[in-house]
Amino acid sequence: MVMQRVATRSPSWPTPRAQGRDLDGQEIWRWVFFGTLVGYLAVFQNPALPAALKLLFVLTLVAIGAVAWFSLGDEPARLSILPQLRASIITLALVTYFSAFHLLANDVPLTDWIRDGLNYLLIPASIAVGARAGKVLSHRVVVSLTIISGVVASFSFASSWLSRRTGGSVELPQFGLASSYAALPGIAICLSIYFCSSRHRLVYLILAYLQLGLLLLSGGRTPMLYVAVSLTVCIGFSLIWMRNVVRPVIAGLIGSGALVAILFISDAVGGGVASSRLGWFLDLFAVGSSAITADASANARDTATSWAIGLWDQNLVLGRGLGHTFPHHNVTADSVDNFTLDTPIVVLVKFGILGTLIISICLIRLHRLLYRSATALGPQATAGRLFVVICGSLTVALLFNGFPAENRGYAVMLFLMTALCFSDVPPGSRQEKRG
Repeated sequence: MVMQRVATRSPSWPTPRAQGRDLDGQEIWRWVFFGTLVGYLAVFQNPALPAALKLLFVLTLVAIGAVAWFSLGDEPARLSILPQLRASIITLALVTYFSAFHLLANDVPLTDWIRDGLNYLLIPASIAVGARAGKVLSHRVVVSLTIISGVVASFSFASSWLSRRTGGSVELPQFGLASSYAALPGIAICLSIYFCSSRHRLVYLILAYLQLGLLLLSGGRTPMLYVAVSLTVCIGFSLIWMRNVVRPVIAGLIGSGALVAILFISDAVGGGVASSRLGWFLDLFAVGSSAITADASANARDTATSWAIGLWDQNLVLGRGLGHTFPHHNVTADSVDNFTLDTPIVVLVKFGILGTLIISICLIRLHRLLYRSATALGPQATAGRLFVVICGSLTVALLFNGFPAENRGYAVMLFLMTALCFSDVPPGSRQEKRG
């Protein structure tokens, strides 16, 4: 009888060649993550770069996003999450691509449709790339890069808005994306680590206040909203879930000192815009709604909402599509080259009730899936879940400013959130401690 030779190597055991290919693939996705993050922060809103380079970045990222979506695969810790994540990604992409049918019925140039739909094209691609790259990145690396990008985005936002609000008296160059959304993941992860770690990691609290301080120097109202919402969420979490009173007290004391320092710096080198904005909030508490009705920015948003309601009424279900410009509230003539309005219902004008419902459901579902994915972060699960809650709470609080997907930095925020929640935590990481 002829004995057949039985292979002793298990079929599931990767061959050296397969291991080499896997390592090469992991290295590629690490570089994709880094390149995407740098591209977002440096390419958009950078006057020194040509428009052709920005378009190349967008097309490249959309193509890589498609590859990432197909290669997400399965993972034992997230088997119940990945299929739903893939469904949300493809649904967000299809809503945008289906809106291109408006091009056939309306006289809209293709270039205008692309410029208007840029964010809606980038969001699903960014989520797919973040999830795929996060699976091969260590949690520590993603956290470090998220914090670094938060500091860079905060400085870029502050430098851009200081130059505008001081009438040129403070001259700072704009070198990249000036969106506070891009800074939110860095702030959220620093606060999460401080309030959830087993040790008093004051360095993360200081890093969070550094980023918030840079945003406050810009003199905007939204950074003060960031401070109020993020600290309320974290303090409530610390008192109710962690049963820890010490950390909120330390955060309050250091935060009070940081606010005094920010106001001093603003008066010294920032034109005093932060101090004047704080005065506006004090007036709001003192005189109530009259402070809002007398504010030019609030009146502009009210005007934008009225315009949006009138335009949405022309096509309630499907909207008028992408590529149309809106009038600017400071201009009395016809429409200027402006593809959005400072009101959350602008999405209804573009996509109607049907498209808005689909987009909103997908984004809400995404936050829920990321919250569930954070449970697979092992010892960092509590900080990961708090991170998602902070980012979600800040997004809801910012709805008065406009629909989040209209902001260029929102895609960066979702990109970093997805990468962090899908990152790999080594088994030997320090355990969190409740209480």
